[in-house]
Amino acid sequence: MKNILKSVILLVALTLISSCSSTLTVLNSWTEKGDNILSGKNVLVITKVKDNGTRIQSEESITKQLLASNIKAKSSFKMFSMLEPNKKLNKEEIESAVKKIKEKGYNAIVLTTLKDFSKSQHTEQSGGYYAGGNYYGNYYGGFGSYYGRVYSSYDRGVYVPAESKTYTSKKYTLETVTYDLDLPENKELISVITIQIEDPEDIEKVAKKYAKTVVGKIIKN
Repeated sequence: MKNILKSVILLVALTLISSCSSTLTVLNSWTEKGDNILSGKNVLVITKVKDNGTRIQSEESITKQLLASNIKAKSSFKMFSMLEPNKKLNKEEIESAVKKIKEKGYNAIVLTTLKDFSKSQHTEQSGGYYAGGNYYGNYYGGFGSYYGRVYSSYDRGVYVPAESKTYTSKKYTLETVTYDLDLPENKELISVITIQIEDPEDIEKVAKKYAKTVVGKIIKN
């Protein structure tokens, strides 16, 4: 009986844990046709988010993934601190930034931005039932045993109390766009990938998973 109860409690716990784990879903993916469109490029990785720690983690993860794919790349927070990705730039500042990037030898950009954020509350119910009770074969048994206990109370087992858990789910929609600066301005865009992340618990792990997904989509089209 105790073993059955422990199994039920463990199952409920695992269900609650799994329901709160982060998930990553590709909402949209488009990449210009071609074999590894970043081959031979010197890529600058930029992430535009308010939190500087998240920016660094994101840029580092994407940069490492590009390097692991034999693509030359560097993070903007190391090379261009003056870019201030969270600052809104006017036309002159944009032109100046692009000029500086090209002067440093970069001819491709992988830019990630936060496109949307939402949160909602969810309530989960658990328990409210008996675990490990005798039924059918064990309860009814043969005629004699059943006849002898027909007025006795039903052995329902151990009651698992009803519980409810309310949690807030957070969804982040990120978009990574890739530009080839060697092409004419109206043709620079070569890839757009939109991904939704739900309930990111470990920024480092999520950033690595995001980077692996994005880079895989860019170079394996």
